[in-house]
Amino acid sequence: MKNIFLVLVIGFLIAGCNLQKTSITPETNSNLETTPTPESINTAYTPSDPIEIFLVEMTKELNVAFENPIRSDILWNEGESSSALKVFFGDSFLIREPNSTLEKEKLVADYLLEKGFTTMKFNGSVGENSKKMGYRKGDLICKTDYDQYPDETDPHLIVYCSDATKGTLRK
Repeated sequence: MKNIFLVLVIGFLIAGCNLQKTSITPETNSNLETTPTPESINTAYTPSDPIEIFLVEMTKELNVAFENPIRSDILWNEGESSSALKVFFGDSFLIREPNSTLEKEKLVADYLLEKGFTTMKFNGSVGENSKKMGYRKGDLICKTDYDQYPDETDPHLIVYCSDATKGTLRK
């Protein structure tokens, strides 16, 4: 009987020690409340690359809900005829608006043309539910992609921009 009593006492003591280790004191609790959670962290986006800055400015001027620029790959075509076509590959920044409309794609296209961009004739295609276009102003190239992936409920609009001098000729 002594052994059973001793086992019970030791069990309660161990349980009590574990409770003390895991319980939160008011002092600790106040520290938890001031620790920012991922939802409460305010991360202001500050672009540093000239292409990022261009995309952020375009987003603000057009008042379109694009996501912050991210790095991506870009593929574009250059040439005056299909027989003299050259294909380039490079790094770019892109901005994306999920759940977009063709009106917003036109808004971006008009913006680029107003800023002095010209269309790149071998970088466009128009389908039933998609539209892709390429634009160039000096060494800055931009491509728009209005499309809907099979797993999307609404179309997206993506704008890619890159420095053409940093592209690599594809053979």
